[in-house]
Amino acid sequence: MTDVSVVLPTYNERESILAVLHDLERALDEAGYEWEVIVVDDDSPDRTWELVRESYDADSRVRVIRRTEQSGLSSAVLRGFADADGQMLCCMDADGQHPAAKVPALVDAAGGGFAVGSRHCDGGSIDGWPWTRKVISAVAGRISHLTIPSSRPLSDPMSGFFVADSNVLDNEVFVDADPHGYKILLELLVHADARVSEVPIRFDTRDSGESKLTVDEQVRFLEHSIGLGLDDREINLNAPLLVRSVELGLMAGVSVLMLLVGIIVGGLDGAVGAGLIGGSGSLLMLGMLRWLGTGGRWEETA
Repeated sequence: MTDVSVVLPTYNERESILAVLHDLERALDEAGYEWEVIVVDDDSPDRTWELVRESYDADSRVRVIRRTEQSGLSSAVLRGFADADGQMLCCMDADGQHPAAKVPALVDAAGGGFAVGSRHCDGGSIDGWPWTRKVISAVAGRISHLTIPSSRPLSDPMSGFFVADSNVLDNEVFVDADPHGYKILLELLVHADARVSEVPIRFDTRDSGESKLTVDEQVRFLEHSIGLGLDDREINLNAPLLVRSVELGLMAGVSVLMLLVGIIVGGLDGAVGAGLIGGSGSLLMLGMLRWLGTGGRWEETA
């Protein structure tokens, strides 16, 4: 069995991927590990997958999985872990923000559980983030602590840089895991039920590629956190349907309020009233569409 398998989920990372692979090769070789890297690419338009294949054609330690019928960071990590041969499984970004030199320290700390590269524990830091990004990260971390008990030992539950002992990621964990959004660590912590430690890292400014932190991903994170909180408390309900039903109820309440205000204001200002009434209908329609697009698992929920 290989000592360490590193999974790199990629989408348009052509400008940074080779430097990341070089840094990983140096760090793992210096640590004396037998290793492999699995690049799971979601059919990048910039052909990241092709560049890696051509560059490492003669090195069997670097493999590429090109996905053309599925996408998403979390599911890409799970796909890579499922194909990995390593005793220790590492997830990290391919854009240069995660320090490859810290992988050996994470491997050493993860025996029998998880080790997470933390930006917020003693010795950790973030370089080059604007205050808005820091606020978003802090709020997301607070949400995870409030909703998911298993995340509370971590100062940085939003980290995407971690190592897990393959012994704690058995088939049952992969079956139960329901990837949704971009924070697969939280999913695995809930279902694996293993100890977790942190290793301080310096989180660098993004070298290149495309940010995965979109508004849609932030909404998905909130939904996912609430659903994972139910799973963590062993509340066996259809989490996606429950969360989306509550969303629909809240949207319906706000829609009715907008409708009533629009009718009242319409007598004074017809344009404003019409705008509120139209917005009321649009909000209710959005809630209905989201509810109708709900499946039994987050992975299949639109």
